[in-house]
Amino acid sequence: MDANPYATPRVELVEQGIPDAFRRRWTPAQLRILAWLCLASIAGGVVLMVLSLLEAFGDGAAFGVYADWLGLLLSLLGAYLLLRLKHLVESRFRGPSLAWPVWLSILLTLLGEGWSLLAVTDDALQGWNWQALVYFALLALIGATTLWLGLRLLKQENLYPSLRIMAWLDIAGGAMLASVLLLVLAVLPLLAATLAMALACWRAARELERG
Repeated sequence: MDANPYATPRVELVEQGIPDAFRRRWTPAQLRILAWLCLASIAGGVVLMVLSLLEAFGDGAAFGVYADWLGLLLSLLGAYLLLRLKHLVESRFRGPSLAWPVWLSILLTLLGEGWSLLAVTDDALQGWNWQALVYFALLALIGATTLWLGLRLLKQENLYPSLRIMAWLDIAGGAMLASVLLLVLAVLPLLAATLAMALACWRAARELERG
C-alpha cells in the first residue's frame, strides 16, 4: 500500500463500451445517410410552410396540390425516421422501449394525413363541422404521443446530449400540438428536434468509427 499521503489517488477508470447490438445493426455510413435524411425532412418542412403561405395568399388551388403531395411525402419520411430513431436508441442505450409511442405516432400521423387529403377542405376548417373536429382531434392525439415519446426518450441511460435536447423539444412541440391552439407554432420545436436527431446520428457514426 502506498503510504505517501500526497500521491495521486488510484482510481479504476470504467468506460462504457458500445453495445454489440449497436455495432451489428449500424454502420457509420447508414448513420450519416440517416442524418442527411433528417436534414431533407427539415428542408421539406420549410418548403411546406412556404407553400401553405402561398396557398393562403395566392392561387390556393395550384399551391394546395403541391402542399398536399409534399405533406404526404414528409409524413412517410417522418414515419421512417421515427422507426430508425427507435432502432438507434434501443440498440445503443438502456431504458424503456419506444415502441408504443413511435408506432402510435406513425399510425396517427398517417391517419391524419389521409383524413386531411380525403375529408378536410378549407370550407370544412372554417365551418368547424365534424370533419374539422376529427382532424383537430387527430392532431391533438399526435401531439400527445409526441410528448410521450419525449418523456420515454429522457428515461434512457447515458443519452447523448443532442438526443436529450431532442426529447425536450418533442415534449414542447407535442404539448403545443396537443393544445391545438398553438399547433402552428409547434412546427418550430419539432423541426429543431429533427435537427437534434441529425446531430445524434453524426455523433453515433463517429463513435462507431472510433470503436
